[in-house]
Amino acid sequence: YGLFSHPPFIPFRAVPKGSVPRKLEPDRARPTTEAGAPRQLLMDTSQRRVVSLNEASSGMTSQSVSELGEGTSTPPKPKPHWPKENKPTVADVLTCITLLTAVGQFLSEPLYTAADDFRNFFNQLRLAPEEFWKCGMVLSSDGHAKFVSEYIMTFGLRPASNIAQRFAEAIVAMWRDQMQEAELPYLQQAMDRSADFARWVASRGGIHSAAAQLFAVFIYTDDPIFIILGAERMARGLRIWNSVCSRVGLLMAIPEKRQCGTWVEWLGAGISSVLAVAWITPHKLLSALTKIASALACTLTIAEYHSLLGLLEHLVFLNRMKRSIMYSLWEPFQQKVALDRAATIVLGLDVRT
Repeated sequence: YGLFSHPPFIPFRAVPKGSVPRKLEPDRARPTTEAGAPRQLLMDTSQRRVVSLNEASSGMTSQSVSELGEGTSTPPKPKPHWPKENKPTVADVLTCITLLTAVGQFLSEPLYTAADDFRNFFNQLRLAPEEFWKCGMVLSSDGHAKFVSEYIMTFGLRPASNIAQRFAEAIVAMWRDQMQEAELPYLQQAMDRSADFARWVASRGGIHSAAAQLFAVFIYTDDPIFIILGAERMARGLRIWNSVCSRVGLLMAIPEKRQCGTWVEWLGAGISSVLAVAWITPHKLLSALTKIASALACTLTIAEYHSLLGLLEHLVFLNRMKRSIMYSLWEPFQQKVALDRAATIVLGLDVRT
């Protein structure tokens, strides 16, 4: 961050800031950026509409739309969309567990799983210098304005998840490459011990094929989960993971968020590598039921309702439901007016029914 007694850039955008509590660290709130502001129609001194940072960065509306004058009939073409986020699901993990469990029978090795987390993952990514002027804020100090320039990516920016997901995929790709190279001699030894396993490896493309490895990793933004056959292989995998994260310069989460064993919690689901099953954890179930009750009582804001739907999307698969049952629940977000006032508007009876 940079602190100034004057605007550090011209132009300079000041974005509202806030914070949300952390489940395991209640004394260290997570800072947020209200990049959806303004939540109502706002015109500048030249009578041009002020476009929110999130709308401008969505790829749906060009930022230069706000610069159009009255009577302009040909708006500029929208900028290209951000790449699609390809996020893993609990179903992907269970499928992988089922496959590696079957392979483990050849080698008489149990399957283990581990999960990790990063500390302030978004904040570990630095903004490009040309973006600095867009992510500022104004503070008050002894009655005087202080101008702050934010040099890091924060929670609340629309593209943040997309950027973080692609960065996370690059990290686990480095791990996969190093893990595969380290496992070659051990894989050969396993093939020498078991003819059935050797035939399986050959059917998967050979010892150098990624499809013939005895490990897997998935990452959902900043939440990786590792599925690895054998305790010694898991230990090797974790050493390589620590090495990769250290060399990249990443900060890791508190010890309470780092898990390893025969089951872990990932995306709100308990996942067992021994039974190849997943379940809804009690605190997630309680959270979902509480928010559903608030929605039915019409005391939930649209923003809180959006958070509820994100949670339910993870739970649909665990309840053996078709994802199509969620389609109608997203209807409020087809109405732009609801999105513009999501932080304050309460879920109405017409939306609830």
